[in-house]
Amino acid sequence: MTVKAARPMDRVRSIVFALTFYPLTTAMLILLLPTLLLPIRWARPVCYLWVDFFDWMSRRVLRVRYRIQIDREASDAIARGPVIFAAKHQSMWETLIFNALLNRPAFVLKEELTRIPLFGRFLKKFEMVAVDRTAGAAALKGMVRQARDQIEKGRSVVIYPQGTRVAPGEKRPYLPGAAALYSQIDAPVIPIALDSGRLWPRRAFVKRAGTITVKVLAPIPKGLDRKSFLQMLKARIEQACG
Repeated sequence: MTVKAARPMDRVRSIVFALTFYPLTTAMLILLLPTLLLPIRWARPVCYLWVDFFDWMSRRVLRVRYRIQIDREASDAIARGPVIFAAKHQSMWETLIFNALLNRPAFVLKEELTRIPLFGRFLKKFEMVAVDRTAGAAALKGMVRQARDQIEKGRSVVIYPQGTRVAPGEKRPYLPGAAALYSQIDAPVIPIALDSGRLWPRRAFVKRAGTITVKVLAPIPKGLDRKSFLQMLKARIEQACG
């Protein structure tokens, strides 16, 4: 997988995006603060207008579009109930778009994000699975407990098994968090591959116009030990990412 070269118009579009999206995001967070007092079933649809705004800005301003390829077994599993999505993470793009594509799941994320002014309050309100990465084994137990609670409420969970954004071609290990969810929660684990890093590079200001491919792959079979699970998860995602 190669990172697409930026063109002059990509820089112009990125400037317009930055000058529009981030100030309006701040304004929206302030205006939406009263929704934190509402029951979650009322607050969620209103606040997710921000995700729709991001999607519109990505497509119309940055010219970053996407296509989705869904395996039939994965589609059947999703139709039966909540699942655990173990997804490749290459950019900020999927952290927002997945809210729309995957029916507003709970994300496994680092606890520090919940301490961001304004934004962190919404993460807490929407019951994201916050993990204290300094807590060692207790962090895994807390993650499993929170994720199980969301699954039991009928909500799918997204985990990034490498724990951070990984640029195309970069090698990072698959961490034990996804294996803990797989072994301790009765829900299918569905891998997701993507190539968002080609167009939306990590820590890069300029985004490139083009089409991101998201591949929702077949569920991982039940009954594997931790090592076998992580090997299969890695092989499927990395092969599909190309």
